[in-house]
Amino acid sequence: MMGLKSSNVEKMKKSIVMIAFLSVLVSFVLADITYSYGNNKKTGTVNAFLAKDITVKLYGIEKSFLNSKKEIVYPIIYKGTSYLPIRTVAEISGENLQWVKETKTMFLGKTLQNPNKSLVKNDIPKGLVVNRDLTKQKRLNREKIDVYVSSNVIFMKDFVFTEFKDSKGHTVPMIFYQGSAYAPVIFLADMLKETVEWENKSRTISIGSDNYIASRGLNEHMKSCQGELQKIIEVYDTANTLIGQMSKDISQEEKIEILNKISESLIFLSEKSIEIEKWDLKKYEEEEKECHRKVYDALIDSKNYIEILENIAYLKAEKKDISILEDMLKGLYIKSQQSIDEARNCILNFEREDILQNKEDLEIEKSL
Repeated sequence: MMGLKSSNVEKMKKSIVMIAFLSVLVSFVLADITYSYGNNKKTGTVNAFLAKDITVKLYGIEKSFLNSKKEIVYPIIYKGTSYLPIRTVAEISGENLQWVKETKTMFLGKTLQNPNKSLVKNDIPKGLVVNRDLTKQKRLNREKIDVYVSSNVIFMKDFVFTEFKDSKGHTVPMIFYQGSAYAPVIFLADMLKETVEWENKSRTISIGSDNYIASRGLNEHMKSCQGELQKIIEVYDTANTLIGQMSKDISQEEKIEILNKISESLIFLSEKSIEIEKWDLKKYEEEEKECHRKVYDALIDSKNYIEILENIAYLKAEKKDISILEDMLKGLYIKSQQSIDEARNCILNFEREDILQNKEDLEIEKSL
């Protein structure tokens, strides 16, 4: 078993992307990591405020937040910083969320259950953020409450060890209240690439502009890129799962079956690479061509990685040493992960550019 101890925190920050790789290739369990949030090393119960007097607007629309029981929950203010439940942060940002109790680790975005953000495996919280019903939900007075602060809880965004910051850039902790984890509002705004504004008179937190216009969605060219990337991710994740099974106590016949399935994955990607390379890009815009290239790069790097997995599966089936391939495997894993991320981000950025263009068009119309 491989572990990460507190003395290796700095190393972990630089190479945390390897967690997904290690989790599928070995019986990987994170050891507890004690981390101090800036100068705040306190672990235990602290005083905070349940801000029932505060309104939260998202793109100009007042929102209410619910827990898993569909009960209204409120922002929390701790040492001048406003917090929202992490589950609602995940829903608004469209990110997967996983809590690993054994290691006290919160994963947002990439998770151990869904390391490549597969659309098929999405586990994004839903139904916890609703438009505020002004006829039923009235503004109440804030209440003094006790929240729990822990210095040994790990938070990872896309497998990157992440610290929360307040508006002044100071490190602040994750807090817990009634079984739910809370993150600073400014963290959500940063994820959305939006600003946060505070209106003291109305006691309102506004995230994003009132002029927000939802994306019209991907065009047919970009839908094709997204669809092919999803197929690559599914094959990639399946191959990782299969190689992980080779480490278990299984029969020789089962090992041969796994080897054959990995070989089938490799054949699929080889055929897919020929298909994508022959796409007619004459009607594609430059940005669309760039995303196509990144999807193709993700495919090739994934194919190279799975080729090594195939060799490892063969050696394991033959009960031979695989150490000679381990360094190569790690390098190809990192490269393939980077390529998949770049392709995904290219598609996401294309959607975001569409939103920004819509905003510009709106401003032009208003000025006419």
